[in-house]
Amino acid sequence: MFESDYMKIKELREITFPNPGYDVWKTTAEASLKGKSVDSLTRYTYENIQLNPIYTEGNKAEELPGKFPFTRGISSLGYREQPWGIAQTLKETDYKDLLKELDEAVANGQNTISFDFSSLKDVQFSDFEELMRSLQERNLPLYLDLKGTQAYFCKLTDEAIKNQINLGFQGAAAEDIISEAVMAGQLPENEALFFHDWAGRIAEMDSMMPDLRSVLIKSSIYHNAGANAVQELAMAVSLGVEYLNRAEENGLSLETAASKMIFSFALDSNFFMGVAKLRAARRLWALIGDSYKADHDFFKMEIHAETSLFTQSYYDHHVNILRTANQAFAAVTGGIQYLEIHPFDSISEESKDLAKRIARNIHFILAEEAHLKYVTDPAAGSWYVESLTDQLTQAAWELFLEIEEQGGAFSALESGWIQERISNIFEEKSESALKRKERIIGTNVYADINERKKKGPAKRETSKMLIDLSKYGLKPVRALTSNRLASQLEEIRRAAEQIKDRRGNSIKVGLIGLNSLKSFKPRADFINGFFSAGGILSFQSKGIQSDHAEEALNFVSQNHDTQHFCICGSDEDYDNYAESLVKVIKQVDHVQKVYIAGKLPEALAQSLKHAGLDGMIHAGTSLEFINEVLQDMGSED
Repeated sequence: MFESDYMKIKELREITFPNPGYDVWKTTAEASLKGKSVDSLTRYTYENIQLNPIYTEGNKAEELPGKFPFTRGISSLGYREQPWGIAQTLKETDYKDLLKELDEAVANGQNTISFDFSSLKDVQFSDFEELMRSLQERNLPLYLDLKGTQAYFCKLTDEAIKNQINLGFQGAAAEDIISEAVMAGQLPENEALFFHDWAGRIAEMDSMMPDLRSVLIKSSIYHNAGANAVQELAMAVSLGVEYLNRAEENGLSLETAASKMIFSFALDSNFFMGVAKLRAARRLWALIGDSYKADHDFFKMEIHAETSLFTQSYYDHHVNILRTANQAFAAVTGGIQYLEIHPFDSISEESKDLAKRIARNIHFILAEEAHLKYVTDPAAGSWYVESLTDQLTQAAWELFLEIEEQGGAFSALESGWIQERISNIFEEKSESALKRKERIIGTNVYADINERKKKGPAKRETSKMLIDLSKYGLKPVRALTSNRLASQLEEIRRAAEQIKDRRGNSIKVGLIGLNSLKSFKPRADFINGFFSAGGILSFQSKGIQSDHAEEALNFVSQNHDTQHFCICGSDEDYDNYAESLVKVIKQVDHVQKVYIAGKLPEALAQSLKHAGLDGMIHAGTSLEFINEVLQDMGSED
C-alpha cells in the first residue's frame, strides 16, 4: 500500500456524520410529502393503537432476559438454554398409526410429542398402556391440548400408574375447560361443583405427573373468533386469574396452581404486533403474580404458540407457507417454549405429507439457517417493538380490569359481554378484507382466476363437547365460533364457480377503455383485480376516442355472451363523453348492467345515473358488490 493510499484511509476513518435529530428529519420528511404533515402517515390498528411514522428512544428502564417482569423472556440464555419445542400435532385416529407417524416425525427432527388425544377412537386402557410405554421410551417432552378429554386422560393415567407404568413426562397435558365449554355454547350451572371437580383433577395430575402442566389458557380460541391482540391478552390474563382463584377456593395453593399453567397464543401476519403480544403477555402475567405478592418464579409464563388458522386461505393455499413462515418467525422472535406451525393445506383437507414436511422444516430454517436459536430476545432495542409492547400492556391491563368489573372471565363469557366485543372486531376485520384494505394475497388481491376447487373448505372447528356438563346442569351461552378472515370472500368465489359449472363456460365483465391506454389502464387494472377476487374474468377493449362511439358499440355487440360492462378512464374523459357512451351501450339488447370505475363527483354521478349507469366501483366498494353481479349472472342461466 502506498503512503498516499494510507493517508486517504486515515482521513476516511476520521470522518464523522452529523446526527440530524428529529426536527431535521421531520422537516425533510414533510418536504418530501409536498406540504403534508408527517401526522398524515399515522395509522391505527384494530387494537386502536397509534402507529407513528418514526419511533425514537424513550426513557425506558433497562430490562434483562430472565429477570422480572420477564418481558424479554423467562430465561437469561433464551434458546441456547432450552430450544423451543417443535410441537407439530399428529392427528391419527388409531394409536398404532399415531406411533408410526410419530417415529417418522421424530426421525425428521420433531423434538416434542404432540398429538390430538381427542381424535383417538375408542381408547381402552390396554391401548393407553401400550401408547404411554412407547412414548416414554422416546424420552421427549409432551405437549397435549386435551380439548375436553382431561378427565378421561386422568382416569387412564391413574390406572397406568397403579399398574406400575412409569409416566415421568415433562411438558404439558392440559386443557382450557372454560374456553372449550364456551366454544360449544355451554357453561355449567353448578359452578362450585364444576370447579371443585376440576381442582381435584389438577391436584391428582400433579401427584401422578408432577412435571406436567395441566391448566391451559387457550388464547388462540379467542384469536380464531376474530379478537384483536388486546382482547387476546386481556382474556388470557383474566382466565389465568379465574383459574388461580378457583384453585385457591378448592384447596390448591396459589403457587401450585400457577406452576401448572401454560398459555397458548396464535400469531397472525402482523409481525411486529405478534412479537410485542408475546412480550406483553409475559409482562402482564408477571405483574399479576406481583399483585398476589407471589414468588416471581411461579409467574414465569410458559408459552405455546401456533400459527394462525384465522389468516389461512382456501384459494391459492401455497401462499399459506409464506404466512406461516412469517408468523413462526414472529413467535420465535417474541420468545416461546413450544411452537406448532400449521401445514399450508390445514383448512382444505386432511394435510398431505408434503405440507406437513414443509411446516416442520420451517422450524429448522428459523433455527439453523436464520440462527434464531443463538439469539436471546432479538427484538429488544427496537423502539417500535418496545413502544408496541408498552401500549399493548397498558391497553390489555385496562381491558382486564373491565373484565374483572364484569365478575371475571367466567362471568364475562356467561353474559356474552366479551363475545360481543370480539364479534365487533371480527366484523371490522371482515369489512376491511371485503374492501381490500386488509389484503389477502391470492384471495382479494392477485387472485388466480384460473384456480378451481372441487369442494369447499373444511368445516369450521367447533368444540367436540367432550366435557360432560350434564352432572353440573347446562347453561346456554353465546358460543365462540372459529372464523377465518377470507371465508366471506371464498363464499363469493365459490358462488361464481357454481355459476360457471352450470353454464359450462367462464363468466365475464367487459371493460371499455376511454382514450389512450395510459389514460384508462390504472382503473382498468383496478377493475380487473376487483372482479378477479370474485372469480369473474374481465377483458378490455382498445382505447375508445370521444368521436368513435361506434367502436364501443361494436365491442359490446361482438361480445354478445357478456351482459355486464364497465367503463374505465380518467375523470376528464368521463366529463367529456361518459354520459353519451352509457346511453349508447344501454341500448344494446343483451346488456344488463353498465358500471363505471372510480368515485365520481355527485353531479356527474347523478347525470350518468339518469343516462342508465348502474353503479360505480371504486376503492371503497366492498367485494359484496360482486354478489349482486353474480345474482344477475345466475338469473341468466
